[in-house]
Amino acid sequence: MGPNSFKSSFATWKEKHISFNRPHWSFKTLSRPLLHLFGIYPELSHLPALMECPTEPVSVVYWDDYLRRSTISGNDTFSGPAYRQRMESMKVLELLRKKERSGVKHEYFAVKIDHPECGIRYIRIERAGGDVVDSSPDNSSSTTLSEPSSSSKPRVAKDSVTSIKSLPDNDKTIEKAVAKHIRLVDIAIAAKIVHDHDERYRVFKGQCFWFSDMIMRVLENYFINPDVDGSFVKLRTLGPDLEQEDAYAPNWQAEVLSKEGGKVSHIPIYSLRKADVKDLSEVFKKVLEDCAEKVQAEETKFQEMANVRERAKLAERLQEEKITWQEERVAFEEKTTALEEEKVTWQEEKATWQEERAAFEEEIARLRANQQAGPSRRR
Repeated sequence: MGPNSFKSSFATWKEKHISFNRPHWSFKTLSRPLLHLFGIYPELSHLPALMECPTEPVSVVYWDDYLRRSTISGNDTFSGPAYRQRMESMKVLELLRKKERSGVKHEYFAVKIDHPECGIRYIRIERAGGDVVDSSPDNSSSTTLSEPSSSSKPRVAKDSVTSIKSLPDNDKTIEKAVAKHIRLVDIAIAAKIVHDHDERYRVFKGQCFWFSDMIMRVLENYFINPDVDGSFVKLRTLGPDLEQEDAYAPNWQAEVLSKEGGKVSHIPIYSLRKADVKDLSEVFKKVLEDCAEKVQAEETKFQEMANVRERAKLAERLQEEKITWQEERVAFEEKTTALEEEKVTWQEEKATWQEERAAFEEEIARLRANQQAGPSRRR
């Protein structure tokens, strides 16, 4: 790499990662792009972020289980309501069907998200062929991604999820879509339902083409409905900050960019089966309804627990106020007793003073009497 090439690369990196228009600067914001260059993402050390955006391939089943359970009832880090708010802040920007240009033209489903901690990330959801179902010695080893097996026997499908910073530039976009109010957990549920529908990988049925297309079709069939609120949490309402046309805009906007989906070297390998879309869409809707009921039950349970805690706090506050009132009453009674004692002392002092005054007046009267008697004796 020559000096001009290095300067060009650095300028591209600087333009992509550093913006001097940011309102706040800190050591974290300065150092994070440098760490990203070496493949280090400190923001992903946070367990929820690591589970939401796994940097290593994880099973679709495990990914869906974590997101669904956390959204319904919370996890070790967030309560149910707190995690649902977190999921709301995790914006799903775009849904993509991608196709590799080389090899067997592998296809996968990708989600572009704006994560509250990790920023822009791509969640890559894909199917590959695993071990042969009968685990025979000759065919037990795993093959490469979407590589057809020499055996006609079906293999176990390896459906995985991986989070990456950007998608390969060479991969072709077959289809892209934008859905209003869709959330990452909705996509995880759709991927899990497609996985459960057919867990076997076969060259002409249930391969990566079918898997990525089915996820897109299930989401499209559900979110294209104008009456859908966008997730199984039915507590969402349109806020006052939304424009009128935005509130009534289509829930689903999609664009097919290539007709090469399901093909290898222009040879059709996969074709859409409407029966699969119908069956999977019905299951998807049922699962969302079931999740909505569980969320409502969790909300009720959480509210009841909050009410119990509030009543306990109220009882504790009343008890503290009662103790304070009793202490103030005791202090008042002690003060009243002290005042009574002072009053008795004052009355005693008053009586003494009156006695002394009476004696003083008697003495004055006696002296005056003696004084008057003196002249009369002289006469």
